[in-house]
Amino acid sequence: MALRRLDASTAVDSYPSVPYELSDGEESFIREASRWIGMNLSKLDLCHHRIILKLKKSCHELNAEQLGKLAVLLLNCQSDSEGRPVFPCTEEMPLRQCTERMDPNTWNAYHLITNRAKAVCASVRHEQFRGLTELTVNKLMSTAHEQVRMMDELAANHLKLQTITKQVVEEMVGNNERIVHQQDDIMKLSEVQRAKVESNYRDLLREKGLIKAGQQEVAVLLTDLRKRIDESMHQLEEQTKRSKVSHDSLLTDLELLQANAAQIAAKIHETGVHFAQHHQAVEEHYGYTLEQLQRINATVANMLESIRTLQQDFNRQLAWLVEKVGGSEKIIPKLNIILVHIAYLLLGMICLAFVGADKLLRVVFIAAVPGNLIGANIGEGTVESKKTIHFRTAPIHEWENYKTC
Repeated sequence: MALRRLDASTAVDSYPSVPYELSDGEESFIREASRWIGMNLSKLDLCHHRIILKLKKSCHELNAEQLGKLAVLLLNCQSDSEGRPVFPCTEEMPLRQCTERMDPNTWNAYHLITNRAKAVCASVRHEQFRGLTELTVNKLMSTAHEQVRMMDELAANHLKLQTITKQVVEEMVGNNERIVHQQDDIMKLSEVQRAKVESNYRDLLREKGLIKAGQQEVAVLLTDLRKRIDESMHQLEEQTKRSKVSHDSLLTDLELLQANAAQIAAKIHETGVHFAQHHQAVEEHYGYTLEQLQRINATVANMLESIRTLQQDFNRQLAWLVEKVGGSEKIIPKLNIILVHIAYLLLGMICLAFVGADKLLRVVFIAAVPGNLIGANIGEGTVESKKTIHFRTAPIHEWENYKTC
């Protein structure tokens, strides 16, 4: 806002100060002034205004030579607008040098313009002063509007400040009332605490009396305890003597125990050597066993692959046979059960041979597999089905035990 006021104040100062018949300006001022006074300046008018603005004195203060130079410059404006030659003329040049190249017609025109130079100068200055006045009035009006707007904003801010002040005062009143209530509560709490302190003081006096009585009892107990300590010291001395005798006996026993420990250490060393030899033999045996296990594992894997291939071929042939012969729908499941039992029988025999089972267990296993197959084909009860399922899973567990081994 302050920046806008500064711009408004410097806008007028940026143009030349042109009082009635004043000097010094710029072409921008001419155009701005002509816009405000509502005039459309021609090229000739602009040239006149430009020349008059360059004058450093008022029109009535010009001497004869300066007035002559002004006439030359005004003649140049007329000649330039009509397309005729112009005559250079500066402040440093004498008037004679400015007019020496003029022909008779131009000289006559020069004299005519010289007679009217002051009038032209005054007229142009009047127009410039009018433009500056219009421009100044408009700038003042703009500044006044800006001031009014700022006053409105100031009034709104003042009203807002009054509202905030009122709220703050109300909050302060509420806080003061709350502080007064808190002080009342603190006074009440102080009274309660004072009563508690007095009660605690009375209790402290009573406890002090009890402590004094207790100290007397403790003094009696300490006297009795001192007597008992003296008796204990006497008993401790006697016990120390007995302990010394026991210590000597214990040293003798420790010497015997040390000798026995040396003998035991020698025997442990011999046993360690024996264990090392036995451990080496066991490692060799385990190496051989692992090699055999790898061979058996490869054999079993090949056998399982062969059984799977055989089962697939058998299923294809059996399907073809059933298709040609037209048998029952239960032929394929029964044949699958038979093949599975045969595979379990072979796998179980291999596992029993691997674990080194006794002959009775082998015979029972060989008899149980066909029995389970017969029971699966003949029996239709729930009990036989559960037994069949339980037996079928037995070789799978044995195979897992075999893989673990």
